[in-house]
Amino acid sequence: MTGDDLAQIIRSGRNKHAIIDLRDDDWVRGNIRTATHIPSREFDYERAKRLAQELEQNKIENVVFHCHFSQQRGPTGAGLFRRVLEVELPDSKMDVYVVNYLCFNI
Repeated sequence: MTGDDLAQIIRSGRNKHAIIDLRDDDWVRGNIRTATHIPSREFDYERAKRLAQELEQNKIENVVFHCHFSQQRGPTGAGLFRRVLEVELPDSKMDVYVVNYLCFNI
């Protein structure tokens, strides 16, 4: 997903998405105002499982992960989250994305 795609989702006003920011201490330099911050060092299987259950309960359709450049922490977290969905919530219809760059304006 591009940054522009994410900006369009946010602007749409639909509350069917969740943005998960997996940055660590670099989070304080700026963030997407609607994102949930979970430091990557805390995002293990159990934390991903709790997040998946919460998002499923809230009928979230799209889960978007990102970090600083979305090259490591974002993709790793998205992969873990997908595995959790497959094992713990196999009937879930949530789509999982990674922002491939964060050069956009909201």
